[in-house]
Amino acid sequence: MTDNPATDDDQTSDEPVDGDKNVDDAPETFPREYVAQLRSEAAEARVKAKRADLLADRLLDLTLRTTLNGVLADPADLLDLTDPATLLDDDGLPNAAAIRAAADSLVAAKPHLAVRPRGDIDQGSQGHPVAHVDLAGTLRRMAG
Repeated sequence: MTDNPATDDDQTSDEPVDGDKNVDDAPETFPREYVAQLRSEAAEARVKAKRADLLADRLLDLTLRTTLNGVLADPADLLDLTDPATLLDDDGLPNAAAIRAAADSLVAAKPHLAVRPRGDIDQGSQGHPVAHVDLAGTLRRMAG
């Protein structure tokens, strides 16, 4: 026998090395049907969670648009410039009072984000029909 620990007997043994174990030979911890059921339930839960997140986003968007009508030119600015968590109540639903308060403080800090006034500001056409203007006749009258 030699002092070399790696011998020919070690290389030809029939015992599998840890990396060579076949997955099919390993004992099952749980039945396959149970694992498949768990995976199916997890997939359904992920789909429901995505749907709930989508609906929550839509609810917040709708609440922003209705609450901020006439306050901010673009209600999305409020979400971009504030923490969205401060706009929700304890149940995670949009809080209209908190949204309005945050919008008012944002407009106070950044007035350029407010809605600009629209309507008649007494410039341009007033909608009254104008009589025919005779500039040549006006010049003749003034000249002579």
